[in-house]
Amino acid sequence: MIHDAVQNVFAQAFKNAGCHVVNKPSVEDADGKLLVPDHLVLGNGTESGQSLMVDYRHTDSGQTNPLDFFEHMLKSDTEKIGKYNAAVSRSGHRFMPIILDKFGNVLQKTRDMLFQMFLRKVSNDRYGITETEADFIATKKTNFWLKRASAAMAKTKAMCIINRSTKLIAIQHEKKHGKGSKNSSTYFDNRIDIEQETDNLIADYSFDECNYFKEDDDICA
Repeated sequence: MIHDAVQNVFAQAFKNAGCHVVNKPSVEDADGKLLVPDHLVLGNGTESGQSLMVDYRHTDSGQTNPLDFFEHMLKSDTEKIGKYNAAVSRSGHRFMPIILDKFGNVLQKTRDMLFQMFLRKVSNDRYGITETEADFIATKKTNFWLKRASAAMAKTKAMCIINRSTKLIAIQHEKKHGKGSKNSSTYFDNRIDIEQETDNLIADYSFDECNYFKEDDDICA
């Protein structure tokens, strides 16, 4: 669930940068084994126009060195490159792993990639825009989507914990009060359904980006 939440946000970010995103592309390694990265990004993914294949991982940076979150992220990055890079290169694409730690940090190359995508999009869409203005907009967009990915991950983790805790509480109440009572698992399941319906109405993963940039309408154009 966490992986899918992060993947969905980055897919929206790529589309906002003028790219076309294909879910679950496939490539074969040297032994004929089928590999399935998360996304194929077409269009504005690279400066040369070469398509980009992306695979995501959310990771606990404290597992390796609590004082250096990049250490564990670099380890995950190396593992992803070792698994996919050769096969993706043979298929004519460029491979980019995106590693997000539990605090929402990403490697600098991920931030640079997004920044360059938005910079090209803004520069192509705005005739006569200055370099300073384009840099400003691209930086704001990059920060926005990275924060959104981090928030999606944190929210999904929280919902998993809440749902698990609610289920456990419901089981204990059912043992004590009997099935069908107000404190039974059926009651708690209904409450979860109501909360999920409310959450869908809020639509966190589809809110208008312009609300975030309401102080600068040019960014939404």
